[in-house]
Amino acid sequence: MVDCERFHQLLDDNAGVRRLRGCKGLRVMRNHEDPEDTFLLFEFDDAEAVRKFLAHDVEILDALSWAATQHEGKGFVPDEVEEMPY
Repeated sequence: MVDCERFHQLLDDNAGVRRLRGCKGLRVMRNHEDPEDTFLLFEFDDAEAVRKFLAHDVEILDALSWAATQHEGKGFVPDEVEEMPY
């Protein structure tokens, strides 16, 4: 089971670092059918900015690694194909 309070605190604690390193936002979403299944979407200008961010930020990698050990998790850098606002 994920310690949601600790996880939220980890996200709050490194928000300033994320912002300084180019992160423009973070969306935290949960699976309606399984609230412990959480999805994080970090917003950056492009995939290269994400790779640089992850390559140089041990604190955030530690926080994400901790979260992944609490519940099965995996990370990836997606390429946006299209945005469809309504």
